[in-house]
Formats: sequence, C-alpha cells, structure tokens
Amino acid sequence: MDENESEFFYNSIAPVGSKARDMIELEMERINSTPEVQASIKEEKSKLWSAFIRDIRNTINNNLSLSKLAKELIASWELTPEDDGNVENLDEHRENLKIAS
Repeated sequence: MDENESEFFYNSIAPVGSKARDMIELEMERINSTPEVQASIKEEKSKLWSAFIRDIRNTINNNLSLSKLAKELIASWELTPEDDGNVENLDEHRENLKIAS
C-alpha cells in the first residue's frame, strides 16, 4: 500500500492528532519494526480479514444510522461490465469499481 492510500485509511479511521490516531500509528510502528509480528499477520491474513469483516457487519447491523448509511453507499456503487457483477474478488478489480454519479 502506498503512502497516500495509507493516509486515506488512517484519516478515515482517526484524524491526525487524535489519541486513536496516535495509538494506531504506534501499533503500526511496532508491526513494521517486528519481523515476527509481520510473519504472524501474514500467516493469519485470512482469519484476520474474516474477523474484521464479521466485526464490521455486526457494527453496521447493530447501528441503525450506520446501516442506513451503508445501504446508501452500496446503492451508489456501480460495477463495470468487466466485473460481470462479481464482487468476490473485488480487490483484484478495484480499478474497475466506480462510484455512480
């Protein structure tokens, strides 16, 4: 992930100068400076991703305003014909994902 993409995700989670941002940056520094932790994350990538998705779904499903916002956002997405409606491997086709205007 390049620096701009990282910064986008950091800013979407916690603004610069917030305690949450400081905590995230400290944890990322620990991860990036510890090969053993990096190896563990790579080995557990699928399990970590599944847990993340489960937690996000639970959070959205248990919060009415988030649920409404998520539905509106998803409704604004538009897949190109190259995607053939397939969202299972969306990361591989990220460049084909467009926001409907």
